[in-house]
Amino acid sequence: MSTVVIYSSVLGGTRKAAEYIGSKIGADVINVKNVVDTSKYDRIVVGSGVYAGKVPKSIVKLVKESNHPNVCLFLSCLYEGEKGLSQLKRISEELGIKDAVFFNKIKKQVGVKGSKLDDYATRLLHN
Repeated sequence: MSTVVIYSSVLGGTRKAAEYIGSKIGADVINVKNVVDTSKYDRIVVGSGVYAGKVPKSIVKLVKESNHPNVCLFLSCLYEGEKGLSQLKRISEELGIKDAVFFNKIKKQVGVKGSKLDDYATRLLHN
């Protein structure tokens, strides 16, 4: 399955997570500013930070315009627990993405075996 990880990152955490996921699953990794034709991929993994409760417009535009049938989402957010889950649910529903997960303190999880980020990458690898 060919996969592309497309990300938007302001502080660098989401970029590092996208690069980690991409290296673990053998996917192309592209900044949303440099998006290519997504139709050549079987799956798109979209990653973004959350800013003032929202993802950047470039991410929303990518998801809506690609109309791709197999899109996954990961968010890097400030919140954890119920607050993080609530934010994830709202954003994933707005984007129409069912396979979604959020990470808190994402930079600390990059490359750490057994972290939530590592487990997510492993799940993507096997699905």
